Amino acid sequence: MRDAPILIVDDEDDTAQAVRELLARHGFDVDHAPNGLAGLEYLRAHGRPAMILLDWSMPLMNGGQMMQAMQAEPEWRNIPVVLFTADPDARNHALELRAAGYLKKPCAAFDLLTIVDNTIRHPA
Repeated sequence: MRDAPILIVDDEDDTAQAVRELLARHGFDVDHAPNGLAGLEYLRAHGRPAMILLDWSMPLMNGGQMMQAMQAEPEWRNIPVVLFTADPDARNHALELRAAGYLKKPCAAFDLLTIVDNTIRHPA
């Protein structure tokens, strides 16, 4: 287990649950927030996660809006965020947000595990 959990911010419960189970089987603690607003509430209540897997399209507050709010808080600015979305423009969104990386849904388990491991152990 890692010291801090990975936070999945995604409105698709099935996707979040599948990712949570995969990462848990590989020794990661994982928490889930169903949208960007809940993600920010999580950060206020629980502090800094090891990283955030962030969906782009969500109700109440999307991934871009959550990232903008995080940039306004000094203690959240350097949390590694990987954009995890089915959005066809994922790469450009990730570059625009200065995310640590991106993965397009659906993705292979190997790709998810690799980017999570690299983001946590070898931050840019």
